[in-house]
Amino acid sequence: SLKFMSASQQGQLSHLLEYQTDWKEVMQILLTSLETCPTNKTEVEERGSEKLEEWALTQDGGEELQLKVEVVISEKRHFQSDALKSLILVFNDVFNSVVLFNVRRKKVMKTLKTFAAEVISSKLNCMDDISKLDI
Repeated sequence: SLKFMSASQQGQLSHLLEYQTDWKEVMQILLTSLETCPTNKTEVEERGSEKLEEWALTQDGGEELQLKVEVVISEKRHFQSDALKSLILVFNDVFNSVVLFNVRRKKVMKTLKTFAAEVISSKLNCMDDISKLDI
């Protein structure tokens, strides 16, 4: 899931961007990028930037602005969990607009078999250890 957190222009919180801007289309583009490449941070950033720049061209005045959008996903661990990351949009507009979202990984129900396989594989140090398993 994706949650809007804040937006700033010229280093200051922006009331316009936070309360008067509809981020739904942008969020849908970002979610699609995240779902297309869920494990490849670089691909999500590049694809997200490309799709958002295409979207920006379709907005009023988009052709004249020729906005560039940099997507940055932080790998910082929040609350001791890698399930929550920050996604930052950096626009090349005259206001140096920056928009912050939180990204939470979808929780997937795992089977007991999957849990067991993860635990066992984490204990294996090399390929030879596989042949030592007693199944």
